[in-house]
Amino acid sequence: VLLDSAQQAMDAGRLLGDDGAVALFQRMMLADPGNAVATAGISRAARILADQASAAFEAGELETASARIEDIARIQPAFPELPELRARLARQRDAATAEIEKDLVKGEAQLRAGLYTGNADSAQTLFESVLQRDPANARARAGLRRVAQALVVQANAAIEDSNPGSADRLLKQAAALSPDLADLRGAQIQLRELRERLEIAAERPPPSAVEI
Repeated sequence: VLLDSAQQAMDAGRLLGDDGAVALFQRMMLADPGNAVATAGISRAARILADQASAAFEAGELETASARIEDIARIQPAFPELPELRARLARQRDAATAEIEKDLVKGEAQLRAGLYTGNADSAQTLFESVLQRDPANARARAGLRRVAQALVVQANAAIEDSNPGSADRLLKQAAALSPDLADLRGAQIQLRELRERLEIAAERPPPSAVEI
């Protein structure tokens, strides 16, 4: 019964977990440590996991690859390809770290150049790309906060020029990047006051010929 269940789980691609093929094969080996069928089943599962790790490497999904490697180490520590899989993981992590550093340096350079938003090489795009790969990256988060601060400065200039449409767009961009930015609330208040002044001016009747 265990063998049938294990084969069915294997055929269904259900390798891990309490009702997975590996657990069922392991239960067979507890009852019969030399069971060749169970041993072969675990080896086959490890092979499938290795293929999944390779596919994850190709897709750049290093956390998935790492999880599959640890699964292999747990179920078959002597799996022949395990050392090379771990070495490949280390190499790809080093390469990913180098790419992140490259994008951080470029994003910080774009900040200094005033290229904040708007294209694939903007500071915002570069920092967001880093966060997609490393969500906890403090430099990328700080970079986006600096982008938001720059947008607030631009919004304040638009308010000074009585351009509420441009100011509103810039402040919405800033709020999306850093909603708790200290200067954001003040700029939003100034924008509201500008709109109120413009509405009052629009409602005021034009001067008569006598007044002119």
